[in-house]
Amino acid sequence: MPVTDAMVGTKVTVPTVEGDHEIELPAGTQPGQEIRLGGRGFPAIGRRGRGDQRVVVEVKVPRVTTQEAREAVKKLAERLTDKHYKDDEGFFDRLKSAFR
Repeated sequence: MPVTDAMVGTKVTVPTVEGDHEIELPAGTQPGQEIRLGGRGFPAIGRRGRGDQRVVVEVKVPRVTTQEAREAVKKLAERLTDKHYKDDEGFFDRLKSAFR
């Protein structure tokens, strides 16, 4: 997926064992992020139901080769701050913050 789609969020279609399935990726989706599709994997051996399918997000970063494109990227970089790059807090981080 293009980096711009990962930045603003998008819907993508992924193949599953039962056919294509559309998923919505939120704004700020990161390269290598894993999405779990519950019950969309292979049938469970010796049990009912299906396993989960995991989708790993692959983000494509464009080659910026023209001066016009470089200027556009520089303008974007000037508007982004450290908060745009902050990692999301995990469960335990939010729990610690609640008790501070």
